[in-house]
Amino acid sequence: SAWRRSFLQLVFGLCIALALYNVSSILPQLEQGRFNHPSGVCVSANDVFFIADEGNRRIKAINSTGQYLGQIPTKVVGETEFWHLSMRPFAVTLDWEGHLWVIGQKDSATVSSRFAITRYATDGKYLGKLSVSFENPRDIAVNIDRKYVIILDGCDVWVFSLDGRVERLIKCADFGWSNPQHITVSKKG
Repeated sequence: SAWRRSFLQLVFGLCIALALYNVSSILPQLEQGRFNHPSGVCVSANDVFFIADEGNRRIKAINSTGQYLGQIPTKVVGETEFWHLSMRPFAVTLDWEGHLWVIGQKDSATVSSRFAITRYATDGKYLGKLSVSFENPRDIAVNIDRKYVIILDGCDVWVFSLDGRVERLIKCADFGWSNPQHITVSKKG
């Protein structure tokens, strides 16, 4: 019938539109074994390696023998009215609850900030973002005892609470640092 043909054409058209829109999240699934500019890594307590795969816009999980365990497409929710932005992740760390914190560059130049700091469960569920703007974030760490998120932005170290409040700012010039690239936190915090 004409109604059925119209309905099938609509469904088929929607499938094509969704496939074209989500091409950045489909391609990594087709090439689960290939990295495209891996740039950050962290390791869980049970030896799962989470690798920021910048070119494929995902966090890839592998075990200590290199076996593929899964992936998390890196999306930023709430940046646009109708869809989620994908981002190219380049730094990743685990927090006190075993969740991933990821820094990435957004795929759109029309949003307010080029970078996003997002949080995911290790099963891929998007848990939110840190609503703070950065000029040149390079790395991320967490203070497990105090529950702070620590960002190396350019040459400065920013310490944030989960609600985005600045707890501390460490200026590199005050310590004679010239061009730090990475950050980590000791057991003492």
